[in-house]
Amino acid sequence: MRLEEFMNRPTKEMTDFYNNRTLNHCNRVKSNCRYLASILDDRTEARIISYRGGIHDSSKFGDQEYTPYVWLTWNFKCKAENVAFVWPSKEIKDSTREAWEHHYTVNSHHPEYYLYIEQMPSMDIMEMVCDWHAMSQEFGGSTKEWADKNVGSKWKFNKEQKELIYHTIGLLEKVRYDI
Repeated sequence: MRLEEFMNRPTKEMTDFYNNRTLNHCNRVKSNCRYLASILDDRTEARIISYRGGIHDSSKFGDQEYTPYVWLTWNFKCKAENVAFVWPSKEIKDSTREAWEHHYTVNSHHPEYYLYIEQMPSMDIMEMVCDWHAMSQEFGGSTKEWADKNVGSKWKFNKEQKELIYHTIGLLEKVRYDI
């Protein structure tokens, strides 16, 4: 390994932080999906959303996403703590954009997965809301307030999709635990 390659590797502290933070996030999503599954009337939908919660964001541990996401997560951590962060190279910074593009092209719970957002089915929308809710559980704030800022401006969901989003948020607002 060349010195440059060695210097551009994330530290153990960075990878440990990433692993812990990402596993906790995935566990929150899984718990949120299982909660939805426990109250859904349709048992097939309940099994599907529960299964999806169990595999949520697994691509973040794959070769194409892992190291770039370690750097990206560390960058966000530093910003949150008001600590200076400098990307070790332009290539590493660029790799985070490529990892994000890969992530949303293989995870259908992201609106960016769809060429036309109205094609996004209900199971994807419910997992997406479980993901949003997991973020609010981690960082505080309201899932509904976050949705109010993004639904209709960042993403142009149709009327039925918006109704499902806000209905799901209402169900999940009862779940305010943290891992």
